[in-house]
Amino acid sequence: MRLVLISTTTILLILGACRIFIPSPHPVNIGFFADSNCLSACWQGLRPGISTLGDLEIFYSQNFTRFSTYTNDTIKLIQFSAIHDGGYYNVIASFNEDELVDIFLRVNKSPSFDLQIDSILTILGNPEDIRVGYGTAVETTATYPYIELYYPDEGYIFHADLDIQSLTDDTIELCVQPDINITEIHIVAPNPIQDMLANTFHTDSESTTRHVNEVLNNLDNWTGYRCYMLSYIHPFDSRD
Repeated sequence: MRLVLISTTTILLILGACRIFIPSPHPVNIGFFADSNCLSACWQGLRPGISTLGDLEIFYSQNFTRFSTYTNDTIKLIQFSAIHDGGYYNVIASFNEDELVDIFLRVNKSPSFDLQIDSILTILGNPEDIRVGYGTAVETTATYPYIELYYPDEGYIFHADLDIQSLTDDTIELCVQPDINITEIHIVAPNPIQDMLANTFHTDSESTTRHVNEVLNNLDNWTGYRCYMLSYIHPFDSRD
């Protein structure tokens, strides 16, 4: 996702500092794809690579009661972080000088966005690549399965949480269905798929978390439904 990108680890550290809200059982509508003029690398009129710092300041002041601005020395970017007034989702936008680099949307109080895989396929067509996998947290022995849809030409990565279909000592089966709701959206200027895959996925830099995933392409006939069998690494397994 570059221009310049935020790692998932950095994003999660930022979001961890936000207030905790009582969850809502309903998906939150953020108006994604509601504007026919804002269908590519765009959300609410904000466009990575085009929008300026002034544009973002106006947007945040008009849409959020409270937001913070700070300089992230690790990735050398100015970041705006805000939480929806109802607590339903977080928005993080990053700038390099006066240029919007990316926007990261993540549900907080709501379980998901009111945006499903089949809606994305209808509007954007099939993704160039998908990534199916899971993370395991050693401290909690939890497993977090997911799918990510990559649209490099449109500047989007969509993330959805999955359920575990079956689990053995050696394998894990994850099933994707077209009506699954999206939980994270990363918006960037259009760029090659190799850059997206290399720079925007979960890193394994934290000692408590590891990731196993499979990247799939040639998705012309992909309908949003399929089951995937991956090797399973138990959280208690020692790290190399």
